[in-house]
Amino acid sequence: MSLEKKLDIVNRTAKLIAYKEKSVRKGSKSGAHISKYRVERVRRMMHYEVPLKPFQATVQVDPNSICPLPESKESSPSLVDFRSIFNLCTPQSFPPTPISRACVMSRTTQISDDVLFLARDHLRLDEQVRAFDSDETTRLTAEFLKSQARLAVLNGCAAAEGIILTCGHHCASKINTSQLYSSVRAMVPVLRNRFVFFQFSLTARESVVPSLSLGLSTQDMPLNTLVGTWAHSIGLSSLGQILLASRWYSCVAGRGDYGVGGIVGILVYLDGSASYHTWDGEMVTAYITYSVNGQPIKTTKRDNSIDDRIISENSSNEFHLLSEGFSASTMALSVPRDRDLFPTLTLHSPNIQVFCRFCASDMVHITREKIGAPPEVTVYALDGSVVLPRQISS
Repeated sequence: MSLEKKLDIVNRTAKLIAYKEKSVRKGSKSGAHISKYRVERVRRMMHYEVPLKPFQATVQVDPNSICPLPESKESSPSLVDFRSIFNLCTPQSFPPTPISRACVMSRTTQISDDVLFLARDHLRLDEQVRAFDSDETTRLTAEFLKSQARLAVLNGCAAAEGIILTCGHHCASKINTSQLYSSVRAMVPVLRNRFVFFQFSLTARESVVPSLSLGLSTQDMPLNTLVGTWAHSIGLSSLGQILLASRWYSCVAGRGDYGVGGIVGILVYLDGSASYHTWDGEMVTAYITYSVNGQPIKTTKRDNSIDDRIISENSSNEFHLLSEGFSASTMALSVPRDRDLFPTLTLHSPNIQVFCRFCASDMVHITREKIGAPPEVTVYALDGSVVLPRQISS
């Protein structure tokens, strides 16, 4: 689609045929033909110096314009796609709110950041493919991601209305929208039969109280839903409560809540080797452990966390042997066997930025005690890089 048609979708446009500035009398200042009040208004509203000479422009209006005429009853602002504001803007379609304007004005900087982040991610992926002496799971995961043209980032095609992705799709923020909840999923699912760990960190330009939920979900969850309230999903809200398939569980006081500057870690083991039959079909179990600022969180109730009976019935032998010291702060989530689990975040409040840390090089607070990982297992990041190598006991 040509640039003219793209602009025409946002706001009615016309093709410029000729443009000529009229001459002003010698000795007169630019803008002398208009009032002083209007001159000051133009200087106050524009972001750079604008010539105020009178001009004559000849335009050609396309009768087959995509956008209806202003006098048409169909020319309601609600017909314009809200997300198109952040791609192309005309003087009339420039967004009115400060947050929306900031997104438009910082577009050039965002493009530069996206290029740098994407270049870094591709270099990391190539390094993992070429490192033949590295972990086999790391190399095979990198080869798969490269063959599928995927990266361990947030998925722009799986983002709700109002979600803005920046920094090479590593950062998500929410603009003003009519939706109460706006969710976005990662592009890459978690590995099966492996311990996978990833983090989210929160930042904000001003002092705000964030309202959001961080967790895991399948592709069946609608993007206008709070993660954890849908079946086969789990989320940790910023208030310190865990939502597990529409059930609320309170965390130990002072352990589960987080705010601006906080780092939330999620350790997941999707046991794809042991399935069981239910009324909803064949299921597998995912074991999830949350940590906030380097402290694994625990719920106040014991019956919602995994125990020895669940481990022995639904887990693989490897997980059963390594489960000691791991089950106290772990939640069990039933997932359809043919579904993948994706890291998911849901934003309720705007004015905050959530950064995803899906590579081992980007993570902080990495020890087995701080993330709740059992001993003698290898912990991987979402991109397949090794977070914690396996410890061989003497």
